[in-house]
Amino acid sequence: MSSNIRTFPTEGFETLPLNEKIQEETVDGYNAGDFYPVRLGEIFISRYQVLAKLGFGTSSTVWLCRDLRTNTYVTVKVCVCGEDASTEVTISRHIQSIDTDHPGKQCIRLILDEFRINGPQGSHQCLVFAPLGLTYTQFRNLFPGHGLNEDLLQQTLLMILLGLDLLHQAGVVHTDISPNNILLGAQDDTAFVKVEEAEKKNPSARKVLSDRVIHLSYTMPLTKGVPVITDFGCARLGEPGQKHSGDVMPGVYRAPEIILGLEWDSKIDIWAVGVMIWDLFEGGRLFRAVKDGHLNDEQHLAEMVSLMGPPPKQFLERSEKSRQFWDADGNWIAATPIPDQTLETREKKLSG
Repeated sequence: MSSNIRTFPTEGFETLPLNEKIQEETVDGYNAGDFYPVRLGEIFISRYQVLAKLGFGTSSTVWLCRDLRTNTYVTVKVCVCGEDASTEVTISRHIQSIDTDHPGKQCIRLILDEFRINGPQGSHQCLVFAPLGLTYTQFRNLFPGHGLNEDLLQQTLLMILLGLDLLHQAGVVHTDISPNNILLGAQDDTAFVKVEEAEKKNPSARKVLSDRVIHLSYTMPLTKGVPVITDFGCARLGEPGQKHSGDVMPGVYRAPEIILGLEWDSKIDIWAVGVMIWDLFEGGRLFRAVKDGHLNDEQHLAEMVSLMGPPPKQFLERSEKSRQFWDADGNWIAATPIPDQTLETREKKLSG
């Protein structure tokens, strides 16, 4: 195992100014003590050595690591202190327990391992995954007009829908489908070797504080592989077709039943795919849903009506909240006007 251990430069990197907020310091409600102070070269549980930083979020930092036992690359997500990742673990274990040759299994990222480490402020849950490439938001932005072409979009959707089909058959509703949670797969280690070599030859810029070092994240080089559905932290597990309740889905991706406070099922994931198609192909949002600088339910619903027409009366009758926006006959009565637009006037890339 010792022959696999890497050493990293302790000098030769750009030191960023202390008064400049970077990376996880920029997230809302940032508290330094919540984040484990990961160091390059550090070895977790005598097995996973940290090679490079790949990203951060409100509840974790993400690192490219080497599994010293198998001499393979992995990604380790280090959760903030007190963060409970049990949902992600439960969903992964559930999918892994299903004996299936469903082709969608290759399109779902499942946990390989989990462990805990102790930091200055307490315990941190860590999740180990196979490493992947760019998010589809990053991938889309590489194309002219920030949109995929038709062929690539069709291939992408086929794989995503295969993955969702397996999830839904297993009673899992993802609830958070968006281009940020779809990642490019990787057929080989080429990209990960590049990142490791870059960190050794040209160490990443960093901010050196008294109790921690905050590194800039690497943007993963382009990889070849099928799209993979990731992040099951907000997923719900039940029987296939089971109804759930509660506020889920990211803002502009919310399905009508979420906005109107209705029970929902796996169909909300398909709604999210529909909204995501626009994101990936047109290079912009299908719904803006913003009024006076804030996400606004009335504006969101008005935009839906403009593009799809009024919802069925039977649907509205299920929701008390719908009476704020429609009368008993299904006519729009809210103060926000229906935007003057159609899918045909908005669409810019298709012909014929």
